Amino acid sequence: MKKVLLVVLVLLIVSCAPQVTVTPEVIATSIPQTETAVPTATPNLEKELRADVIAQIQADPNYQSSYVQAFEEISGQSISEICADFAFKLGALDENLADFTFGINQYGICYAKSDDGSQIIFDKWDANGPLYVTPPTDSETDLEEENLLTSNPEVIASMASDVLSGKTEFPSDVNPEQYSALVKEMNAQRGSKPVYVEAVDASGNPTVMFYNTETRKFETLKGTYEDNKEIIDQHGFDIYVEIGRNEQGLTTYIHPDTGEEIVVENSGDVDWDWVGNKNNAGENISQEALGNELLGFLLDGGYNITQVITINKEPAEMVFAQGKYFGYNCIEVLVVRNGVGIRAFVGAEGGLVLVDENTGEEKALGRLNGTSERKSIKENMVYYIFLYKDQVGSWESSRQDINQLENVIEPTRSYSELVDGYSTDGIVIIRSSAIVLRTDK
Repeated sequence: MKKVLLVVLVLLIVSCAPQVTVTPEVIATSIPQTETAVPTATPNLEKELRADVIAQIQADPNYQSSYVQAFEEISGQSISEICADFAFKLGALDENLADFTFGINQYGICYAKSDDGSQIIFDKWDANGPLYVTPPTDSETDLEEENLLTSNPEVIASMASDVLSGKTEFPSDVNPEQYSALVKEMNAQRGSKPVYVEAVDASGNPTVMFYNTETRKFETLKGTYEDNKEIIDQHGFDIYVEIGRNEQGLTTYIHPDTGEEIVVENSGDVDWDWVGNKNNAGENISQEALGNELLGFLLDGGYNITQVITINKEPAEMVFAQGKYFGYNCIEVLVVRNGVGIRAFVGAEGGLVLVDENTGEEKALGRLNGTSERKSIKENMVYYIFLYKDQVGSWESSRQDINQLENVIEPTRSYSELVDGYSTDGIVIIRSSAIVLRTDK
């Protein structure tokens, strides 16, 4: 089938394309431009090629791809070559597309654009040919920066897959609807995963412990995970969260449990990409706070700093293993990376200390067991979290282990996943010795 397709494609290009070198972006100028870009009928040869591609895509109901990606897989050509070929064909065969610049955007989607603001995106094929999407024209918009990501579900799915696999970063040139669709699709592709661990009771019988998202505590059931899968899977949760900004410049987020839009009151002028260390901590944290003896000790010892948003008043009770399982209270937070919130949990490293940024005074929060300690944590606020990069060593120093927890990132990767990544494997549980409530700048 691939060989047949290649032969047809070659014949089509030879018979219809202008005799110039194929490049990823070309300009068709041989035919006078018309006022609007309205596609016209295409030759039978192209329809046959198109039908061949459509048949193969439809044969796999799980196939999710833009048409250029489908072409690449089916024909064996590079996406750039395919897009250039298609651009040549449109320029040669369709009079209404003259004087358009044809190219391929960073998502592998072919497009055509002209200096008058007209723009067409070819994001997939159907039985009648390429689907044309013409965004509203904005005379003040630089077409080189024009948003070329459509709201087509297949394109959104392909882009989400690329972000999750690390193939590309989350796109910055999306409108609110596309942004929301991408975050939702990332959660859908990752899946809603519960946190649980299989163990045995005192009599050696199998048990399974799972994190109950309603009680925010671990609960124990008799039997294995498979025995209790229906119950446990109801307590999975998404980890990607929509982040926004209001008219006052404050960060907002859609609460992953309630769906409510929340304003983070102390988030003015936050640089979410900032990661602090001994050398640059003073860029964002006051000298009063950095004068605290504990914070100075941690920074000298190689601790780094990241910013998080606390999203629940009450700590979440996870567990760690130390011969048997013990409750481990954590603060539930969001880390913002490339404009997307990532859900995570921060627990005490031995004990946890809260430092006042204005005065440098500290308050021992211990392991967040007492009521007064819990009340000291404010929700929907930005905190600086001091983290040791070697999370494995941190857990081992207290002979504690979370490696058995299912759908939790292993400590070997937890720091890098929190600071750098979009993990599809699970959530991050990370340890900290000190936190600082950010003073709005």
